[in-house]
Amino acid sequence: MTLVAETTDEDRRAPTGGGPVVVKTLEPHFARLERSGATLNALTVSALSGKSRLARHMLARLACPGDPGGLLSPEPMPRTGRLHCASAVALTRVLAVQPLEPWHRKRALELYDRVLDEGNEIVNAAHQGLHAELMFHFGQADRVADALAAYKNIDRPVRRALEAELHHPAPGEDTGEFLRRFQQFAAWADLDLELRDGDAPLLDRLALTGLKPVHGGQRVSILMSAYRPGPELLTAVRSVIAQSWQNWELLLVDDASGPDYDDVLAEAAGLDGRVRLLRREENGGTYAARNDALKAATGVFVTGLDSDDWAHPRWIEAQIEPMVRSREIVMTYSEGIRATADLRILLQPGRALTEIRSTSIMYRRAEVLPRLGRFDRTRKAADSEFRFRLVSAFGDKAVAAVAGRHTIVRQHSGTLSHGEIGQGWLHPARVAYESGYRLWHAAIRRGADAYLPEDGPRRVYAPRRLTEPGYEPGPVDRVFIADWRTFDRRRQALLRSAQAALAEGRTIALAHYAKPWEHTLLRTPIAAEVLAFARDEGIEFVDPVAVDAAKVVVADQETDEALRIERPDGAAVAAEALDRRLPRPPAPRRRGRRQPGPRALAALAVTFAAAAVAAAVLAGFPGPLGLALTAGGLVFACGAAALAAVKTASRWRR
Repeated sequence: MTLVAETTDEDRRAPTGGGPVVVKTLEPHFARLERSGATLNALTVSALSGKSRLARHMLARLACPGDPGGLLSPEPMPRTGRLHCASAVALTRVLAVQPLEPWHRKRALELYDRVLDEGNEIVNAAHQGLHAELMFHFGQADRVADALAAYKNIDRPVRRALEAELHHPAPGEDTGEFLRRFQQFAAWADLDLELRDGDAPLLDRLALTGLKPVHGGQRVSILMSAYRPGPELLTAVRSVIAQSWQNWELLLVDDASGPDYDDVLAEAAGLDGRVRLLRREENGGTYAARNDALKAATGVFVTGLDSDDWAHPRWIEAQIEPMVRSREIVMTYSEGIRATADLRILLQPGRALTEIRSTSIMYRRAEVLPRLGRFDRTRKAADSEFRFRLVSAFGDKAVAAVAGRHTIVRQHSGTLSHGEIGQGWLHPARVAYESGYRLWHAAIRRGADAYLPEDGPRRVYAPRRLTEPGYEPGPVDRVFIADWRTFDRRRQALLRSAQAALAEGRTIALAHYAKPWEHTLLRTPIAAEVLAFARDEGIEFVDPVAVDAAKVVVADQETDEALRIERPDGAAVAAEALDRRLPRPPAPRRRGRRQPGPRALAALAVTFAAAAVAAAVLAGFPGPLGLALTAGGLVFACGAAALAAVKTASRWRR
């Protein structure tokens, strides 16, 4: 098979990956790609959002027409022909930020180096930063320093983070230079960064000094849930106590941790009189705990902090300022820095160094809670749902972003989102939940109710993975795979097949799969009808590649062919394609003169009768003439009423 990609000088100069994909091939997948008019960006998004192996193969063939298979092989990289620069850097980004094999990131670094060896320039800021991050990932400190000097377009946060990490101290060494560099990265130049004495990790010893306390402001309620906390809880509480804003209360909710954790909880509650310890009898998850805290909150404003994070001492002061200045602002938010306990900035290739924190949003309690109610009763992702619901209910103009980074988000394997959120990728269960609440939020913008009570029926579909701790779906008899963003006749037939399997007593699951040539840059939610079926039948959304199923049922032959590339065991799975001829929908009626319905005829009868009587009375006609007009009007009215009755009876029979 041959593949020819058109290359332009612009591709070599600025490999941003945004141009149209133009290929010539006999492969059916590439023919479909060409017909779709997809872009490199869309193909890259497909490779990342679905962990698509097929999209990776497409990018490889575009990048190296002479020997595309070699780019996705652990063997030494082929040197057959020149690389198509834009496609090569697009593939490089995918391999770097989402390695499906242990050697993928090494291949990404080799690809960047080869692009430069062939005389191409990497001028795009994101690719310059990613190239330097790959060097750092493989411990090539000298090359990182050279790259920082040579690359002029690297985004400032990435540059500052790399400079700080190059000076991160080994145990026992001086930390002064590293702290100075970290402070530059965090943009905290107005305060002095210090470390308390002790042998605890750097994050637990961190202190910013030199701030002026703010007295007399309105009270802020801070929600914090804890489940089996360690000493990092004390770090989080101390960072609240160190706030410049003095009028606050911290509602610390123990989510049934057990007696082994009484000491650390008591120590945290004893650090300051403004800390209130609440206890739950049964473990319900962080959002159930925060709902308890909401009921006990007394502040004018509400915010939150995770029990293992650290807050900048001007966090409350900064986020409350826009709402104090303007009554029109209902919510504010800011960013947090991703870092480990030893203040190692999360420099994983392609991962964001900072993130908007849904936990630490701040909002007006008296306005928001009566309209929104409580957090959703899931164990994951409900803080993001609450934030986006608030924006949908109050509008974009009621929300203000606060410049700067005001928390450090401690990174470790025990976080709720570990293994479920990647660069451009969400676990299928989270995709389904997000689809459900996005559809609801769109309805809220159109005027639907935004209130979510603490108890009662669910408003949106939530898979068991998000509602039951430790839940993992087991093997199923059938998995039904389709692009569920639309609900056409073919998807309806697939769901009917799923219902039939349920009626036969089989276990089933649903999986969403978008073919690379049908992918879009915008994340379109799964169709409401599909989510309703999953909710009503208790069906889980699973990974189409990793699911353990006896049979895979797909909507069409194209999906079947694509999945045999996506699934490593595709050839061994019995696949059933539902591309049988479907019945044609009924032809639409021709639009002609609309016939009046029963209600219209009845109204017409009453109108004529009333008009005839009124005319006879008001005109003062002599007796016989007036009686004749009245009788004629009543006869006409009775005829119209009789016709209305006949039409009504006919409709009832149908």
